[in-house]
Amino acid sequence: MKQYQIHYYIDREPYRYDFIFNSLWAATFKARAIAECHGVATDVMDRETGEILAIFEPNGKIWTQTGIASEVRILAHTPLE
Repeated sequence: MKQYQIHYYIDREPYRYDFIFNSLWAATFKARAIAECHGVATDVMDRETGEILAIFEPNGKIWTQTGIASEVRILAHTPLE
């Protein structure tokens, strides 16, 4: 089973968010919420490969890997309001 991990960045230093997600959708939602609510950069990483699948900047810039599922990409780019 795939697992996903969130990192957040303060002063460009990475910190691991201590929850592991079995769902890319859930990890993306949490990373996006952290970025929007706390104003810190976050990313979502595939724990098996180390590949970064999404990045959320505090200034609202969003990057997603082209190969992720469309529902995850839509979630990443839709405001959480």
